[in-house]
Amino acid sequence: MSAIPDDFASANDPETLTKRIGDRFCASMLDAALPKRLVSDLAANHRVVVILQAPGRDWVDYLEDYLREAFPQALVVASTDTARKGLHKATSQSWVPLLHSRSVIAVSQDPGMFLPPLLLDTADRRFVLTRPDYAMVRDCIIELTTCMPRALKPEHLAGLDAGQLLASLRPAKSAGVMAKRIAAIAARQSRTVQVPDAPHIDALSLPEAVADWARRVVTNLQGRMAGLEHVLLEGPPGTGKTLLAQALAATAGLPLVKTNAASWLQTGKGNLNDVLSAQASFFAELNRLAPAIGVIDELDSVPNRQDLRGDYDPWWVSLTNSLLTGIDEMVASGQPVLLIGITNHVQRLDPALIRAGRLGLHLILPPPHSASQRLSMLKLHLPEALQKADLTPLLPYLGRQTQAELKQLAVLATTRAADESKSLGLDHLLAVLAPPETRSPKLRRAVALHEAGHAVMAMHLGRPVRSVSILSGDGREGETNIAEPMGGVVTASVLEDDVRILLSGRAADILVGAGANTGARSDIARAAEIIHDACFELLFYGPTRQWAGQGAEFKDRRRLVEERLGRLLDETIAILTPLRPALEAVTEALLTQPVLTGTELNAVLVPHGLGSSGFTKLNDPTDPAHP
Repeated sequence: MSAIPDDFASANDPETLTKRIGDRFCASMLDAALPKRLVSDLAANHRVVVILQAPGRDWVDYLEDYLREAFPQALVVASTDTARKGLHKATSQSWVPLLHSRSVIAVSQDPGMFLPPLLLDTADRRFVLTRPDYAMVRDCIIELTTCMPRALKPEHLAGLDAGQLLASLRPAKSAGVMAKRIAAIAARQSRTVQVPDAPHIDALSLPEAVADWARRVVTNLQGRMAGLEHVLLEGPPGTGKTLLAQALAATAGLPLVKTNAASWLQTGKGNLNDVLSAQASFFAELNRLAPAIGVIDELDSVPNRQDLRGDYDPWWVSLTNSLLTGIDEMVASGQPVLLIGITNHVQRLDPALIRAGRLGLHLILPPPHSASQRLSMLKLHLPEALQKADLTPLLPYLGRQTQAELKQLAVLATTRAADESKSLGLDHLLAVLAPPETRSPKLRRAVALHEAGHAVMAMHLGRPVRSVSILSGDGREGETNIAEPMGGVVTASVLEDDVRILLSGRAADILVGAGANTGARSDIARAAEIIHDACFELLFYGPTRQWAGQGAEFKDRRRLVEERLGRLLDETIAILTPLRPALEAVTEALLTQPVLTGTELNAVLVPHGLGSSGFTKLNDPTDPAHP
């Protein structure tokens, strides 16, 4: 490779000096990336095609100028955008003679997006160049000043673009002055990079596998480890996926860069160039800030190319392809960057996005499984003084809230406290969780009886009940939280028990209440769905004609489901008839205390032969009042 003149520091012309300094850095970046044999082949014009990914748009022009001088016989092609001009708009037919006669060096900050496709397809070698590192800058300052820049630190160089670096190295009296200029730019940039205000990862209630991964990632990021495995976080809405990403950045003390497809589409006038530039800016910012964490939220908004059917398919395909290229180049760069994709609908994603080597590690973040977990999550959104208070009275009311709903609970309680000109307290949280009762006594009793039916039947069938509530909210009048059956093969008898539990609310209405009412609508719909699948999808009862008689395959499926549901309802009523005292006891207990934990329900049922003295010890792990 062509050498930079030894006396480059003696240039009197500022433009000449700037160019020589830029050439020196370009030579150093290329020396670090290109094998010596390839350099010789390029110098000898052995007709090789080389693709160079510049460390950023800011270095493309400097690299182009240097390459033209270093390899005068080669054809140098450089591009920083999608504008087609000169050789970039040449046809494949025009390129062929050039490729046969000369070496070609193509350079861009995003080769896949901005370089001619034929060059990409026929390239012999590809290389990713990294920004000038500490050793390169130190040596340059020594040659310019003949002094060691002792104040220069490696961390000062993170994120400096070409213009900032070259401006810092303008003539000065000493190496220390140049180092201070670089440090000043680094300090200003660090003030603009905000580490998220989020809890430590150890404060989050995470599944063990996710928690172990999070700790390893923090350690690796703090150690500036390259080659991190990028990850896809999936799970239902509101489970804290974004909060986990923020907590990772906060714990590691690193910047977090967030983006999504909607923000790309809103850039500029929405034409493809603007959209792709916004996408590219996300990756450029990550490279500049490394080590850092990048988050692509709502990843399912990026089109799955297999599902595209329409006139604008090429437009959307370009969006997805560009994202895939950006991820690949991020991986190839070896930067200490963690990329996190977040989705609620993993089945909608383009398979190429989540394969190994891209977002290859898949982690599921489920909703919290116990009231104690929800309480821990709620505390993350409360003032420090309240976090230390005894909040166990909230446990019975923390049924199935997600992370997002718990945050909203804290917001509503804080608003209520502000309206009263008071500090947020336990009473404000309880007021949001259990607002004053507005239903009539008759309706309240009917709800309590209905939920008692579910609870008593579940206990009779050996299914642990976590809690029973007659608090209204989210479109329901009450709720019985029943543990899923222990792991194993799901059989027809297991599904029939599920149906009996669903129908037991209606059975209690008939046995003890005012008769059948609309309160069982959703229970019956779910029961019918289970029976339909058992009969016609899973064939648990064999071919239809075996259990429904000759010609049953021609009967209305709905009628067959109704017949089986009717038989199961009769069985459920028969089971609950001798348990009527237990139904009435649970009903009265709920009217006195609108939420019963599993332990409290057991205490009510023990006198009626359903609970057991060993229940508390056995089932505390699933009780909402326990971890």
